[in-house]
Amino acid sequence: MNELNTKMLKKVYNLVYGITGLQFFPVGGAVRDALYGVTPKDYAMVLPVGSMAESQAHGIMETISEDMAIMGFSTKLYQSYGINLGYELNPISFQAMFLSCMKVKMRNCQLDLLLSKSETIQDHVRKHDCNMNMVWFDGKDIKWEHGGITPFVPVLEFNPDVCGSRIAYMDKKRHELIRHKLMHP
Repeated sequence: MNELNTKMLKKVYNLVYGITGLQFFPVGGAVRDALYGVTPKDYAMVLPVGSMAESQAHGIMETISEDMAIMGFSTKLYQSYGINLGYELNPISFQAMFLSCMKVKMRNCQLDLLLSKSETIQDHVRKHDCNMNMVWFDGKDIKWEHGGITPFVPVLEFNPDVCGSRIAYMDKKRHELIRHKLMHP
C-alpha cells in the first residue's frame, strides 16, 4: 500500500479528532483510493450516532462548524432531506443513512463530516453500495466489512437497489484503480 496515502488518512483522522474530540472514521472511497495508491479527491468521515435526535445531531455539527471556522476552514452545514416527510426511503440512500452533514474546505483537501444513523462503523459501512467501498480507517489500520481476508475484492458485489449507472461507474472505477496499482507498485 502507498505509505503516503495511509499517512494522509491518519493525518486527516487525527486532525478531525483533535478539533472535534469525536471519532469520525474515514470511510468508503477515500480509504479505497488510498489502498490503491491514489490520492482521494475528498474524505468522507463518519461518526456513528445511532438514534440520536435530529436537533441534537444538528447542534453537534453547528459546534464543529464553529470550531472549524476558528481553525480557518470554511464549512457548509446541511441536514439530510426527506427524513420525516412520511415516505419510504431506500435503506442505503443518503437520507436514510445520515442525520446531519457538513462539507469542510481546507487548502489542500475537502472533508465530508457525516453523522450516521448506524450504531457502529461496521453497521454503517455494510450499507455502502458495494463491497469495494465497505472499508474504513480506525486511526491505525484499514478495516473492512465485506467478508474477504484482505481489503481488496476480487469481484464487485452490490447491495440491493443499487442503480445500473452506479454499478457501471464502480466497475470502471475498479478497473482504473487496479491499472493504477499495477503501474505504480
